[in-house]
Amino acid sequence: SGLACALILQGPLWAEAGSPGRVDEEFAVRLFGDDSALPNPVVRKLKQTRDGYLWLPTDGGLVRFDGVRFTPFRASNTAQLPANAIRDVCEAPDGSLWVMTQKGLLRYSEGCFSRLGDFGGPISGVEFSGDGRPFVSLLRGGLWEQVDGKWRNLADDRIVRPEEPIQILFCDT
Repeated sequence: SGLACALILQGPLWAEAGSPGRVDEEFAVRLFGDDSALPNPVVRKLKQTRDGYLWLPTDGGLVRFDGVRFTPFRASNTAQLPANAIRDVCEAPDGSLWVMTQKGLLRYSEGCFSRLGDFGGPISGVEFSGDGRPFVSLLRGGLWEQVDGKWRNLADDRIVRPEEPIQILFCDT
C-alpha cells in the first residue's frame, strides 16, 4: 500500500517559494505518492511562512514544501535536530521558524537550524507577546519566558504550578 498525501489549497499558489507564478483563485488538488520524500504519513499541521514555504511537522522529521518538491529534515541529515518527532512549528515575529520537538526547541533562519533550549520535556506550544517575547509551554507542566536572550522558568517565580500540564498557550497582544 502506498502513501498518498493531497494538498488542497485555496488562494494564490506559487511554483516555488518567493517566485510568484500564475495566481489561481480556484481550488488546486495535487496528489503526492511514495516518491514525495515525506518521512512519515502522519502530518501534524501545515504552516505556511511568509517566504511562501509550507512546513509539515511529522513523527519522522520536519518537511519543507516549495510548491514542487518536499525537502525532509531528519536527525540523520540535520545535526541540530535532537530527534525526528516534530510536535509543531510556528513563525516568530522576525520571520524565523521555531520548531518544537520532543527534546527541545529549534530556530530555522536563513537556511540554518540553531538550538534554542532544552526545557526538560515535550513542548506543547510557543507563543509571542505583543513586544515579541517568546513563551514556551510544556506538555508535562511548565512555562518559560525569554527575557534579554535568557530563558526564565515561570514556575520558579510561582507564576505557574510546575506540575500542571499546559495544553494551549495564548498570548494576548
